[in-house]
Amino acid sequence: MGKRGETFGKAGGSGLGLYHASEQMRLWGGKLEITSTLAPAPNQGTVITLHLPLATTPSWFVSELKLPFGSTIVVLDDDPSIHAIWQDRLQALSYQDFGLKIRHFSTPSELESYVMTAENPNYTLYLNDYELLGHEKTGLDLIEELKIARQSILVTSRFEEKPVAERAEKIGLKLIPKSIASLVPIKILKVQEKVDAILLDDDELVHLTWKTIASQNDKSLLSFYRPDDFFRTIEDYDRTCPVYIDSNLGNGISGQDLVLRVSELGFSKIYLATGYDPSAFGNVLGLTAVVGKEPPNALQVLS
Repeated sequence: MGKRGETFGKAGGSGLGLYHASEQMRLWGGKLEITSTLAPAPNQGTVITLHLPLATTPSWFVSELKLPFGSTIVVLDDDPSIHAIWQDRLQALSYQDFGLKIRHFSTPSELESYVMTAENPNYTLYLNDYELLGHEKTGLDLIEELKIARQSILVTSRFEEKPVAERAEKIGLKLIPKSIASLVPIKILKVQEKVDAILLDDDELVHLTWKTIASQNDKSLLSFYRPDDFFRTIEDYDRTCPVYIDSNLGNGISGQDLVLRVSELGFSKIYLATGYDPSAFGNVLGLTAVVGKEPPNALQVLS
């Protein structure tokens, strides 16, 4: 059974169906198993088991939409059914009870006008279609031109096209295949707390110095030694809080490699706090500036 050309109980059968399935599983690195009981008892008989290896998650994939309390979701698409999907999904979450707003646009000019006048850009998520019928500009063009990649997701059926994927990766843009727009989990984050500064550094002396200055100036500081603790906690904090990350966090962890991830969470003031010269880091997506290790102005009362 499962060999090429073997067929059972089907006149004129080619014997390719099960063979093809088994071969395809093998090419994917898995296998197909068939076990059968000749004299089946209740709930027994033939069992077909498919073994498939877990695929590597693409870097662009959005596994969960995280919406900060009080944020605005902007949908740009020329297809009314996509607008209806997002509206219905948010309605099912009683989104207005969480201070969320949703805006619907179908043309580039509408989005451009909105971005130019948005009152709270740090709390806006743009869900852009790629192709907008009747318009030369694509949703990706607009994201690049308006410099909103950090706050945007491209919702498109063209996610597998190499030019689209490469452009998106270059600016740190995430994608959602249109076919699963109705399936991606949505999480509404609670009201964010606000502090004067957030620090991630593995040096105890740096922590002591920053905490002392913060205390002397009646300022609030949230500090972490480990990236795991840092990322487990900062989603609860206001996206306007400045974040300071050491460039060398020990155990081979580079601070600059964490900047984009922090930026994708919606933080807009991200600094590398380091003793190295700024020229050593080049262009880091999402980074505001490279600063020194001394406590920043955010923790001091300047005369």
